[in-house]
Amino acid sequence: MTEYSIRKSMAAKFLATALLLLPLSSQAFLGIADALMLSQVVAPRKLHLCYISMNNDKEFGMTKDFVDRVQKLTGKNMIDVTEHQKLGESPESTLKTLMSSGTSCDGLVISGHHTGAFGGGRASGSLSIEFMERNACDHSTEAWYTKINSLWLQGCRTLGAPGELAGGDVNLADFHANRVGAVAQIDGLEQNQTQLAREFSDLLDLQTPYATRFMKTFPQARLYGWTQTAPGENAQSQKSLPFHIHNVAIRMMTPSQRKVLSSPFASDMSKAQAAIYQDALVGLLLPPKSVAALEASLTAWNDHGSPNASIGTIGFSNSDLAAMPPLYQNADLGLRQSRKLECDVRNAKTKPEMISALDQILSDQRRIALSFFTLQDVATGRNYGGVQVDTDVVIEKMRGNRNLMTFLEDKIKNPNASLIRKIETAGFLTRLGESPTESTIINLKEQVEAHLLKPMASTSDYSARDYKLQLLSASMNQKLIRAGDLAKLLDRAPDNTIPKGILSGLSGDNTLGRRQIAELIQSVHASKFGSEVSSELVQAIVAVPVSSPELTSILKSALVASGSNAKFYLSSAFNNKNVGSEVFEIAKTQILSEIANKAANSVYQLMAFARHKRTSATERIEALSAAITALEATNPANRLSELNVLLWNSGDSEKPETMPALLRARYIKLLTEAEASILGENQSGNKAPLIIAYSKFPELRPRAKQIIEGLLATSSARGNSEILEQIGYSLFFSDFKPSELSFVPRSYGSWLIKNSATEGGSYLVFKYLNASKASAEQFNAAIKYMDARTPINDDQIIQRLVAYAETTALSIEVRRTAIDALMQKLVNLEFKAALPLYVETKTPGIFPDAVARIKAYLAKNPSNKPRAEAASRAISFRKFEKR
Repeated sequence: MTEYSIRKSMAAKFLATALLLLPLSSQAFLGIADALMLSQVVAPRKLHLCYISMNNDKEFGMTKDFVDRVQKLTGKNMIDVTEHQKLGESPESTLKTLMSSGTSCDGLVISGHHTGAFGGGRASGSLSIEFMERNACDHSTEAWYTKINSLWLQGCRTLGAPGELAGGDVNLADFHANRVGAVAQIDGLEQNQTQLAREFSDLLDLQTPYATRFMKTFPQARLYGWTQTAPGENAQSQKSLPFHIHNVAIRMMTPSQRKVLSSPFASDMSKAQAAIYQDALVGLLLPPKSVAALEASLTAWNDHGSPNASIGTIGFSNSDLAAMPPLYQNADLGLRQSRKLECDVRNAKTKPEMISALDQILSDQRRIALSFFTLQDVATGRNYGGVQVDTDVVIEKMRGNRNLMTFLEDKIKNPNASLIRKIETAGFLTRLGESPTESTIINLKEQVEAHLLKPMASTSDYSARDYKLQLLSASMNQKLIRAGDLAKLLDRAPDNTIPKGILSGLSGDNTLGRRQIAELIQSVHASKFGSEVSSELVQAIVAVPVSSPELTSILKSALVASGSNAKFYLSSAFNNKNVGSEVFEIAKTQILSEIANKAANSVYQLMAFARHKRTSATERIEALSAAITALEATNPANRLSELNVLLWNSGDSEKPETMPALLRARYIKLLTEAEASILGENQSGNKAPLIIAYSKFPELRPRAKQIIEGLLATSSARGNSEILEQIGYSLFFSDFKPSELSFVPRSYGSWLIKNSATEGGSYLVFKYLNASKASAEQFNAAIKYMDARTPINDDQIIQRLVAYAETTALSIEVRRTAIDALMQKLVNLEFKAALPLYVETKTPGIFPDAVARIKAYLAKNPSNKPRAEAASRAISFRKFEKR
């Protein structure tokens, strides 16, 4: 079967099953006038065709011009065509903004270079199917995805490449990753070759067809995309959608009617022709009402890759495309069920609910294949919107499942997958307590070694080099390549990539013994590449917990060879508390020499030395003095982050209260000089480091409060959430106690709560929750964060609220607010939230209300044993206390 026939067969299968689900009364061909109501279609509301253009905006521009022209001729303004991708913006941010804007898209066009993720010169970053999959199950955004009736995926292989097979010993994904990686910068792509290899693996996956992932993400949408190279600018790709609209109209017309249309770009388009085009587009933006409408829209897309002048269809000469019906009009029950199960896993509010959905997925190999990426997410603790994932429970559920084991073994053998994906899959299998078969391991090892030993096309191709390094590191971590193999690879290495990879992998490899590590370092040093990797030798020796006369000798010679880089690499010895004593002494001698000669100019290096457990009090003070000397020579506006390095997590000798008077005075002078540089009206620098530093000196605290109050007034008036972010961080990490900052909630509390949907804002709220007293306003903020995704640990907030519920000195309103919030957590199956019910509140009306709510829930959900047991124990315990 040819590649083209495979794609057509796949699309035809989807179409045939889709037609079975359409109403029987609609299955007869009614003719163009009845099926599309040409020239008489009236949209039920304003329709929206949304664009996210990452490569260029020509496609959007041409479609908008075409639609505007058509609507001007018909006098019916029924369709808005809008571009949502801002130049230089993250496409993920673009999509988030679009989803939260209240704008529903009836049709969505995503265009750009496509590698398994969309990207391009207009965007910063990329947009992957994984990102969309997770949002499509989220209750807050699911409706947005289900309202899309047509999805155009404009880019290469956007619906996978089912007919593309690997040839010879080439891994197809690696081939494409290398090909695209070579021109990534030209194409405006930011992914490195490792990321590209993973993306192409997912795109070319034969077990989990790429197109099915879009079908599940956009379940009501007809899909239009490409299965090989899509038309580019030189082929006038911007004409794609007008071609499609034209062909839809042609397909819904009788042969005699088709003569009415000539071209969507005709300068003399009539009102009647415009009405036909408008009706065709409306039909694409609304759900298909008949077999004829569905079949016409899908066939018309394929037509624009193989135009037929005899019937009037137009387009490109490119048959590498596909069109697929909506998931919910597809009779493939397994595919439809997989979407439900995936969302059940992601949205599960209880562990039993999640395990139940996992059981159903794991019961069948096809279900595993269709939902594999969801399984990967939950196995690594990445779940969105549902219960916190207990990865140990998930792994135990997967462990020993023969369906999954067989699937993973086959995935490692997949000729289309990249080597990095194969190694990661082998690691997943190992984590489940299984090992790939011996033949699979041998084959994979041979493939990896062949790739590592293949000379690079260019020594300046750093992305390809880094991919080799990643492969070697992953192979070492998974024990695919062992110490003996590394020595052999070193002998055959075509360039210094392998020795660099060996050295960088040693510090993170827990499988090698100290003797093996030392031997490998010595082998690299003795190899023909030893002089080329002197910096890496220094890094490796100071990073690993190995010490020997041989390594000390290598370190000394490598320091000489690495020249100006020596100090930078050697300083990392101070960040390793277990560094060998001989190595530490060499590094210590170096830094003390620099301090004596006033040559040390890295605050971070100096403080890493000062905090090492082997330094004396005198040496720490010398390092601190040298750091201050270095900072005195810098621009005051650039000092703050380094100034705080001197104070955070420091030893006793660096704390302000124990700092020698002269050094303390010099430090305060540095701070006050920095203040004027960053607090001007037009300065946008981060003020948090200044506030944090000021809070550590009693004499500077009054000034810090003035700065906070001034910033709050400015940000409150302007709605500046960026300043709020800074204040939140500064107050949380400062030495201020909440009681010292009572003016903040008193004057700005409601504004803070309203605008605290930031990481810094959540830290600020949590700071107040740790106060000895709290206002109802502060409780409201806490409640808001109990269901928000913030860096604050939910259990910590719960513990504070429990403490408030116990405190009889607080007002009834505040205590009721706390208990109501905790009761809601109980309803959401947070067992710890039952704690307030154990507490003697002495607050009239609260406990009876809580009991009534629990009983009502139990009556409604008798089968939920974990929740029922938690609630029952809470009630029983309280009744016991009452007696």
